[in-house]
Amino acid sequence: MQPQANATELDSESLDQLAGAIAAQLSVTRPLAQRDAAIASGLLQRARRSAQAHREFVTLRREDRVYTTVSAGVHSHTLRHGKGVRIDLLQLEPGASLNWPDGVFAQEVLVTEGALNEGLSGALTAHSLCLRKERSQSLVAGAAGARVYVRQLTAPEELPEIERDWWYATEPAQASPWEPLSEGVEIKVLRGVGGVMSTLARIASGAQVVDHGHILDEECLMLQGDLFLGDILLRPDDYQVAPAGCKHVNSMSDTGALFYFHGHMPTPV
Repeated sequence: MQPQANATELDSESLDQLAGAIAAQLSVTRPLAQRDAAIASGLLQRARRSAQAHREFVTLRREDRVYTTVSAGVHSHTLRHGKGVRIDLLQLEPGASLNWPDGVFAQEVLVTEGALNEGLSGALTAHSLCLRKERSQSLVAGAAGARVYVRQLTAPEELPEIERDWWYATEPAQASPWEPLSEGVEIKVLRGVGGVMSTLARIASGAQVVDHGHILDEECLMLQGDLFLGDILLRPDDYQVAPAGCKHVNSMSDTGALFYFHGHMPTPV
């Protein structure tokens, strides 16, 4: 079998012949030299702006996960540990109990797959959340097991006051219905206290998120679809932290997306 040439290795006549084989009316149109240079320059400038805007972001890819067994039937990967919190992704085998590490004051538990039995109050199913404030509140994986994202309060004194209030607020925090944020973008607040919230966001195919800044660190876990943050592509199970003071710009989704984030209500810029 003869090796196939890449399109970039073909001369103009060969490209025209290839185009004709695809569709009778299709032909290759090359931009004028000055237009070609303008396109290249524009793309380079866009990449530079994106890199500059997101230089402080921390992005952790799903391919880099290494899980360790921390208790019977529970396997954990730590995403973040510092600034008053520890964040783990956990895989629970059927019947396994969610662990409570030493030095933890409270846990925010988001189920990403499967279910956790919450006793008499029912079960936590995919994309539902609870705040666990004591070790005695048992959470056990269902018959199919569970995957959970757990934010854990480890050092309250290191948190901004409004973030501490989110953890310690005693009033009931019911999840809101889905509400529009902008064209093609909806949010569902799972727990909100004083502008600090844990939220699901749903973006339609082709929709864009309004450029915005953050007064607190914002943590994001992708659940479904894809999301471009400038030139950074996030896919299911990718995790990202946007530090306080940074901005999200040029955010959009080709296919549509569902993701979780925790932080302060975004401020348009």
